[in-house]
This record gives sequence, structure tokens and C-alpha cells, in this order.
Amino acid sequence: MNDVAHATYAMYFLYADDTFVCVSDSNSSTIFQTANIEINKLYDWFCANRLSLNAKKRNYIVLRSPYIKCALHDLNVVINEMPISRIRKNPKEDS
Repeated sequence: MNDVAHATYAMYFLYADDTFVCVSDSNSSTIFQTANIEINKLYDWFCANRLSLNAKKRNYIVLRSPYIKCALHDLNVVINEMPISRIRKNPKEDS
């Protein structure tokens, strides 16, 4: 795991067998584009190092100010062409 820093430019945190990736920007489309690029770089690194990702633990969350509205329903995070589930504070939330 010591060389995982060479796999991505995104901010990441490691704890035991968990990896947390953090991406930020003022534009929601840019955030999702960057997240997809960086997460897939990490996926490639995991594969090259014969590590696997737990499909049940693949989730993402969007943190934003409640005063800023942005359409998120068409934006997705995908690893190796598999969509990742978004965690919502309100199950009916689509933006």
C-alpha cells in the first residue's frame, strides 16, 4: 500500500483495509469526471497489485452546502463499468 500514492492525484485516506477518496471542485460535473478518472486509476492499481474491492462496500456520498443546488441525477461514479451506489441522507433526494 505504500506506493498507492503513485496511482492517483486525488486526496485519499487509508485505514486498515479501507480506502477513502476525496474529490472537490465548484462544478459538480467536474467532480464526477475527476472522481471517475481517479477511482479507476486506483482500481487499476488494485488489480496490478492483486487486491480486490469489496462490491458491498463501494459507495459514494456527495457533501455540499444545503444552500447550493445542483442536479446530480444524471451523474454517476463507475468502477470498471460498474456503477457505485450513492449514499443519500434522504432516499427521495435526487439533487
